[in-house]
Amino acid sequence: MDSDKYLEGQSMQRLPLFESDSSIYWKNRFETYVKSEDLDLWHVITNGDFQPIIQNSETKLDEVIPFDKQTDDLKKRLAKNNEAKMVIYNALPRKEYGRIFMCNTAKEIWKTLLITLIRTDISQKDEKPIKKQQNRTRDGKVCKDEAKSK
Repeated sequence: MDSDKYLEGQSMQRLPLFESDSSIYWKNRFETYVKSEDLDLWHVITNGDFQPIIQNSETKLDEVIPFDKQTDDLKKRLAKNNEAKMVIYNALPRKEYGRIFMCNTAKEIWKTLLITLIRTDISQKDEKPIKKQQNRTRDGKVCKDEAKSK
């Protein structure tokens, strides 16, 4: 069966699952997946929720359209706000939910995840050079204790 070839998060039909240890990889796959499914969802994630607002022709001020006066087309656009949050929720493991549960919009969730991903990348990059520096002298030679243990 063809579906046996695909691991979770590795097929065209399934959302890429969050991987904190390979964050740039996940971010790029997630972005590509969402854009390929629905550009409006990506717009909501990056730019914020669609708003039920119209400009009053007399006062030239923006006004909120009451729910009972919203067209079906507008309601579908507003539904994208929750769809965008659901796409992100579905890509995250339960342990990551604690970072984002207070966010109200998909944009807030995305920003929070990006900050987390950047911090993870920085801490992973910072750890590796420190270990190498501890094992070498200033002139780049291996420390005597290290040379003996090898």
